[in-house]
Amino acid sequence: FDTTASNTGLHRGACVRIEDELEQELVWIACRHHVLEIVLSDVFSLICGSTGSPETILFKRFKKQWRSISLNDFIPAPESIFWHEAPMAVRAPFNDLQLMKVLKEYPHEKVAHAAQAAISRHLWYLSEHLIGLSLFDDRIDTETKKNMVQNFQCPKKQDFSRRIVLSDETPISNVASFVTERTLDIFDVLTLDGKERAQLF
Repeated sequence: FDTTASNTGLHRGACVRIEDELEQELVWIACRHHVLEIVLSDVFSLICGSTGSPETILFKRFKKQWRSISLNDFIPAPESIFWHEAPMAVRAPFNDLQLMKVLKEYPHEKVAHAAQAAISRHLWYLSEHLIGLSLFDDRIDTETKKNMVQNFQCPKKQDFSRRIVLSDETPISNVASFVTERTLDIFDVLTLDGKERAQLF
């Protein structure tokens, strides 16, 4: 889902209403491209000013020159990996942490702050539920995954939130530090029983 208030509102959002109808807690999987579009939008607005129209001169020039751009001469920024891997949910928790680390070291302070503020409002994949996807990420080392499994014994957080909020001062940990007993719920959703319940809705 897109992370708009109509979907994620705590009282009248579509996700909450579906949970109420099913009378059970669901795993909320936010659209990664939508989240990263928000980050890009905030940075673009900072640099170029606000715009709500495709008639922006910069966009027109880019569109006009698009066919003349040689892909062989195009060197993507290292940060583009976050966009290209957006559809891969299992990589999202680790990528979010990596993006936060990159932004902490980013040389342009105002741009970094705008991007950090945006992504910090959308850390859905660091929630107690979705952090469990990291167990399927082949970039996560065995020791970290063992720590994740051990942390299944940690009690559920009392102030459970669908998304984690990290401030500029929050130290960036590894994925294991976000795991609790609640993380196990995602396996129920991914099992046949969970799929059957979803199909009955």
